[in-house]
Amino acid sequence: MDLDHAGEGARRLMALIDIIVLPESIVSRLAGVPDLGRALRVIGSESGAAAVVATLGASGALAWCRDGEVRSPPHAATVVDSTGAGDAFRAGFAAAWLGTAGTDPDLADLLAGANLVAALSCRAVGAQEGLPQRWEVPGRLTGGV
Repeated sequence: MDLDHAGEGARRLMALIDIIVLPESIVSRLAGVPDLGRALRVIGSESGAAAVVATLGASGALAWCRDGEVRSPPHAATVVDSTGAGDAFRAGFAAAWLGTAGTDPDLADLLAGANLVAALSCRAVGAQEGLPQRWEVPGRLTGGV
């Protein structure tokens, strides 16, 4: 699930979702508490989601899951245009998750891949020009590319 604003019905919708990804700017509003980490826990507890992720832009991501909090640092990037970086993060997360089919994925690994895809997407003008090729992400995560 990807929400960009805290509108009516958001809580009902979140109760139907396994992984919730939200921009940092709306997490506290949705949870009704100012502390980001606590707000993620509140949303996770109330919704029953397996994980709740706050995207932090150039600061990476912070997530809550039943095992606790996971902070994922950003990847270094030469930013030309950040248009679409949030969408790229979500696509990178989904691709990493789907790539672990049949296993119990590590949330930190999923976030690292998502942060890398978002960072790489900023290297060119527009929302699609900087998106990485499929082979780039694993290679860069392991230091090979």
